[in-house]
Amino acid sequence: MASFEVSIALASIIYGFGFARLLHGVGYIFSKDKVFLTLKILWLYFFLQGITHFWGLIHNFELENYNFNLFFLDALKASLYYFMCDKVCPANAEKIDSWEEHFINERSKIWLVQILLACNIFITALLGFNFVLTEGFYEMFFVGILPWTAFSCLGYFSKNLKINFYAAFLSFIHILFFVFATSQQESAGFAG
Repeated sequence: MASFEVSIALASIIYGFGFARLLHGVGYIFSKDKVFLTLKILWLYFFLQGITHFWGLIHNFELENYNFNLFFLDALKASLYYFMCDKVCPANAEKIDSWEEHFINERSKIWLVQILLACNIFITALLGFNFVLTEGFYEMFFVGILPWTAFSCLGYFSKNLKINFYAAFLSFIHILFFVFATSQQESAGFAG
């Protein structure tokens, strides 16, 4: 089994755990009794983000220099994704009385993981792809990573729930753009 196949297997397991957390929380987050729109938008955003991240791993198959460093970064990205999903939809979701209070308590961790994920993808691009300082690199940085980091910093540094709503909404619109762009390609080039 090649190192890339091991990476896909490990990522599949970890992403699977993350998706299981998200799916566990669906009934609670989208309940009519417990309305908190920001968390609903974040749930949708994280679901799409997990799909694009996992799809983006397929792009690594093309790398001739796939090594331990890239394997480590892929495993770290999957682990960060799981951690974030666990913060949004914990195992004890049925015991949460107020999803707004839950979000307030976990907000900084959720946005910090988003910043770390953006950094992870940037470092992965620097180490693994030979397109640094090309048009593709600038496109990835200025269209993908920079807005993602900016929205995440906005959510991380602001304790205002309205600003966190806008950060979540802008992040969701941003990931919708990547889902659309990726769906228009035959390979996994746009997704990170």
